[in-house]
Amino acid sequence: MSSYKTHKLVQTTALCAVIASVLWASPTHSEAAIVNFSSGNALQHVSPVPWDVTLGSIQFNSRVVGFDERQNVFLNNAVTANAIAAGLYDDTGDLVNVSLSGITVNSHFIHFDPGNSNQSVNDAWFTFDGPIIGVIEKNSDLRNSEFLGHAGNQYPSGLINQGYEFNTDAFSISNDLLTLTVNRVQAGSLGLDQLRVLTVIPEPTTAMLLTAGLVPCLLRKKY
Repeated sequence: MSSYKTHKLVQTTALCAVIASVLWASPTHSEAAIVNFSSGNALQHVSPVPWDVTLGSIQFNSRVVGFDERQNVFLNNAVTANAIAAGLYDDTGDLVNVSLSGITVNSHFIHFDPGNSNQSVNDAWFTFDGPIIGVIEKNSDLRNSEFLGHAGNQYPSGLINQGYEFNTDAFSISNDLLTLTVNRVQAGSLGLDQLRVLTVIPEPTTAMLLTAGLVPCLLRKKY
């Protein structure tokens, strides 16, 4: 990617982050849960919430697991999102570092642990009833956002490759920002791949603005 195109992508990403923060800054949002998922290759944990998503605790060799974490959390302390725009993320160069704070979010966790490093899943998806404002993928950012999990949850904080390895893994955000798709995921040497998805419920004014054409600003273009 040329330095000019890289600069333009950074500018576009920053603009989208500002717009997203303004539109969804209200602390009055309600819960935004996983409302649908692909059959056969995805699974939603509803109750009880998984308390342990460390290596070897929740294993399915052909399904990606999703569950809702804490809801209506006001971010007094910033978390870093690594993806905020619609599009495909299949390379580390696609990721960003956008700080989110002063807004109310709902958190969801996407987990793949097949128990066998040769297993993989393609095109598993999860749909939420509120738009995605950020996806957290990088190891350090996953660790720093663990407070968004339910009290008592156990996370694999010490793993080197907790997030995705893009030589074998990829995910995408739909144009309407409501669906996260795991386009492909394959367990690496550690046998574990995880994402954290942050969503919000737009106020009526926000929904009108999005319908009026602000969503295209959030479409990430690949160069």
